[in-house]
Amino acid sequence: MDQMQSQPPNTSKLLYPSHFGDMSHFTMLEAIVPGHDVVIDMIRYLSGFAFFKWMVGFSTLAIALMSAATYLSYAWHRVMHFASIHFQSTVTVEDGDRIHTHIMTWLSDNISPRNLQAWSKASNNTEQEQRRISEYNSSSKDSKFHLIEWQKFIRPTFEPNRGCHTFNFRGRRLWVRRTKEESPSTNIGYSQVHVSKTEYVSISCWGRSADPIKEFLQVAKSHYLDREFSKTTIFRPTEGHYIRWACISSRPSRPMSTIILEKSQKQVLLKDINDFLHPMSPRWYAKRGIPYRRGYLLHGPPGTGKSSLTYALGGNFGLPICSLSLVEPGLTEERLMGYFGELHPRFILLLEDIDAVEISRERETEVKSKRDNTITLSALLNAIDGVGSHEGRILIMTTNHPEKLDPALTRSGRVDLTIEFKFATKAQFMELFTTMYARDNDGSEEEAEDDEVWNEKLAAAARVFSDKLPDGKFSLAQAQGFLMVRRDDYMKSLSEVEEWRDDLLAKDERKEAKDMEEEAGSQSTALVVSPTEA
Repeated sequence: MDQMQSQPPNTSKLLYPSHFGDMSHFTMLEAIVPGHDVVIDMIRYLSGFAFFKWMVGFSTLAIALMSAATYLSYAWHRVMHFASIHFQSTVTVEDGDRIHTHIMTWLSDNISPRNLQAWSKASNNTEQEQRRISEYNSSSKDSKFHLIEWQKFIRPTFEPNRGCHTFNFRGRRLWVRRTKEESPSTNIGYSQVHVSKTEYVSISCWGRSADPIKEFLQVAKSHYLDREFSKTTIFRPTEGHYIRWACISSRPSRPMSTIILEKSQKQVLLKDINDFLHPMSPRWYAKRGIPYRRGYLLHGPPGTGKSSLTYALGGNFGLPICSLSLVEPGLTEERLMGYFGELHPRFILLLEDIDAVEISRERETEVKSKRDNTITLSALLNAIDGVGSHEGRILIMTTNHPEKLDPALTRSGRVDLTIEFKFATKAQFMELFTTMYARDNDGSEEEAEDDEVWNEKLAAAARVFSDKLPDGKFSLAQAQGFLMVRRDDYMKSLSEVEEWRDDLLAKDERKEAKDMEEEAGSQSTALVVSPTEA
């Protein structure tokens, strides 16, 4: 009896329908689903084993748990979606806006997420920069600079990667989500289709009020401006479908003391801009019906400091600079109006070498038939002070040839102040010399005493240097280039300045003689009359 029970059941009956008995035993379900009874009999047979029972129970439990988890996850997402719509506040910022830079700077300096994005560029943090310089100087064996050795002390810049990040801000929990969207766009002017990438940063918190997020944005802005206080931000227009300004660099501000300009001109310009930027000025302009904007024309020979003055003004007043070239490829009148329309108040708009631009008075249709990116004078004037132009901006135009400019462009109201840059005088050479060789100190008393003696020697050397150079012959850029290669030894500059001066004067004489010959040749050619014309 035991042997019979220990023998496994005969499975052959499960393999062939003939062992099931008569066809009458087939159910209606078997007729609809062939093989149904085979599966049922197989399950009945296997149910006699304990392992199978355990597997069926485990599978049933797993399926039930997975179903419950799926349902709970779906329900949770629906509840959270409903809660986020009705009980959550969110602020979204696009990467082209300055607020995006404020947010990423604050996050990089104040939170430590595990999901980071690394940049090879060095940080703009001044303290970190000074620390790197100190480490490099202490480890450098000699005064010879080596780029690879210096790069060892440059650490990557880290910021939160794309995705969701959480942090506490003044007792509130904030969520920051970075996302990027890609969309095809047409590059106007080149007729090319490319993918435009736009990044968004969304900041959320629980509650019906966005005040905690607004407070965070204000703190992030203050944090960024404290870091960038001694820097000047440069913006350039972007290409592609979207018309906006993008930050291309943030450079240390140039002190106004390094700008070699007549003292009276510098004082007049600084006072005029300071009065314009005063918080009470917009009301003053509005009461008198005067458009709230200022325009300046800087003209003079190349290398006399026109662009340098613009960057120094931006650093002196903390104003960002938007630099626009009217000869930029693909620049149309529509995009020009768009760039002017995207300007924010309290900006400096720099139009360099405006005399090099082909500005036409012809009708728009005629100009477009000649060249697509030719800017008409009417379009430029309309962008500068038309009906849709923004107020609060400062326009600075530079030119080497003011006589080439149309009077309509330089009339009073568009150009409020004109500053002429000339070749350097002896007084300006003295000022440049003392600026180049002035010592940097940390403010200690011992260094202050040494600097006093040094400044006396430097003043005497500056007088000798300026006496060896003529008035109104050389630009400050030329003199600065001469001093730059001798910046460690002012005595060497004094001993070699005469030779440098004579070489430049000789080159100028040869150039003038060549220009006179070419002019005389062109005049003689014009006087020749051909036989057919006779």
